[in-house]
Amino acid sequence: LPMYTRNAKVAFFVYDITDQNSFTALQDRIIPKALETLGSDVITVLIGNKIDLTRDDSDAREVRSLEGESMVDFGGAVRLSAFFEVSALTGEG
Repeated sequence: LPMYTRNAKVAFFVYDITDQNSFTALQDRIIPKALETLGSDVITVLIGNKIDLTRDDSDAREVRSLEGESMVDFGGAVRLSAFFEVSALTGEG
């Protein structure tokens, strides 16, 4: 991971909102490891993807928006600058 983060200005952390495991992996392993190597001036953005899959099937969503929003840094230990939910398929968000 350090090789990918060297000299980064922005880091995007993307998870699938229909897959709790993808969010948990980011939260527990990937983000903490990346934050060890990123400089304090790096903008970090958390992105929940695949919101298009929940439009017709609300049960498809495994990760609630509030879970992502709660990881944005409001003076806490995790330095995440922003949170968005998007659809790469439709361009929404």
